[in-house]
Amino acid sequence: MVKSGTATVTTAGTPVALATVRTMAGWITIHADAANGGGTGYVYVGGINPTTGARAVTRGTGVSNKDYVGHPIVAGDWVSFRELGGPAYIDLRYIWVDASANSSKIAFNWGER
Repeated sequence: MVKSGTATVTTAGTPVALATVRTMAGWITIHADAANGGGTGYVYVGGINPTTGARAVTRGTGVSNKDYVGHPIVAGDWVSFRELGGPAYIDLRYIWVDASANSSKIAFNWGER
């Protein structure tokens, strides 16, 4: 079954999780709203550092905006992730998003597992 959700990074530099409870997905597609940052903003998608358990996503803050951690998505673009197969799955609790601009929005679809 395909499900959908949205998330807003209210304050740039403060990542938000896509889910607050265990949400198993076989795949996920994340779309950055075209209006983010006046159409030039970025959303950064990351997970959890397996060694420390810390969020592994931060927005870019430098002049070149390249000092980020995670996968950058420019306003209006999207990225897709899928499981590796077997009993593995993606848990949306561990997918975090941050942004270069306040009030940045994303929409996401996932295949329920």
